Amino acid sequence: MYRKNRIVSYFIIEKKEILNFLKKMDEFLPIDKSKIYMSFSGYDYIKYKSDISYDFELIIEFLAFEELDGYSLFTLLNEIDYEHERLVFNIDRYEDENYYISLNYFNFLNYDFEKAIKMYNILLSMTNIIFLSHADQRDESGQDAGQINNGIYSQEVISGGTLGWGAEERFKNWGAGSSGPLYFSAAHKMYFGKAMGEIVPIHLIENFEFAQKCFEFNQELIKIELFEPKVFDNYKLIRERQKKFWLELNYKKHILTYLDKIKKDDAYLYNLYLELKKKKRYKRLGI
Repeated sequence: MYRKNRIVSYFIIEKKEILNFLKKMDEFLPIDKSKIYMSFSGYDYIKYKSDISYDFELIIEFLAFEELDGYSLFTLLNEIDYEHERLVFNIDRYEDENYYISLNYFNFLNYDFEKAIKMYNILLSMTNIIFLSHADQRDESGQDAGQINNGIYSQEVISGGTLGWGAEERFKNWGAGSSGPLYFSAAHKMYFGKAMGEIVPIHLIENFEFAQKCFEFNQELIKIELFEPKVFDNYKLIRERQKKFWLELNYKKHILTYLDKIKKDDAYLYNLYLELKKKKRYKRLGI
């Protein structure tokens, strides 16, 4: 059964708006604050601090806006018997005074998304959206070599595993998601902003069969709904539509071009992190 348990969003925000954004996030958190444990990390999880009770002021201290020049990430987690509810906030410099943020919500404790959707509706009205999707994360990540697409198109897949650079065979696993600085997948509902055109030509998205222009989150977007997820077990139809999405948008080509660009930037970003981790905001938290 395909059941939504994940919301992934990527957007651009001005530096001067980040504090207000975080205050709103704190106000409308879908997770019970008394059950949250926080973790913080710098570039690529090289430095890490975890198991901290929820404290909004500590988040502000960690981000230290005047020193915010590179990659920072914090995770809010509520976990019971290996099931969890998680919110992951990642921020990086985009250009000048603009920042690139991802805000990803996962819920494996129950499937009540009302609180999360309310938070997203409020927060995303303050930002310039690149991409947002609603999906079944277990369906996307659980498609390994032994359980590929519930038997649909399995003959087309050479091997499983999480998509990494060079693992091009993963692209034929139509329901799978890909990892990287952005998370690409053919989810049941997706929103694309104009900034997505830096990765995939907007005209390809606009002309896709299931695409429609809409005005949501206080901005004009393109929405694609591939199928309705409620109690949906027709995986053959799901995979056919996901395959159509990947092929007609030429998603593989555009993702590989994007990932190649990111790879070329890695050495620069890593050296930047080595300098940034010396700054006070890491030392204050013992990272």
